[in-house]
Amino acid sequence: MTPLANDTIVRVGFFLYDGAVRCPLRIVKTDLRPGSGDADDPPEFADDQPGTWFRVDLTAAGDPDRWSVGGGYFPTQEQAERHLKETFTHVYWED
Repeated sequence: MTPLANDTIVRVGFFLYDGAVRCPLRIVKTDLRPGSGDADDPPEFADDQPGTWFRVDLTAAGDPDRWSVGGGYFPTQEQAERHLKETFTHVYWED
């Protein structure tokens, strides 16, 4: 996934898959959280949500150049960072 024109990469790091395989990750500030589009979901999930969001992009073990939005969207950068620390046991930041 390539960040869009209005997106800003605010933090870059990596996690260790199985304690050994380095997998890049990043937090991207964006102005839209896409909705599911599913009519069965409540509007706050089904509809696009404009505003300031922090998206977590991840790569898979063995494929460090293929980004995906695997980590979700969060209203603050701190919540995105906390989510990563709670989800992965080995998260390291490159700053």
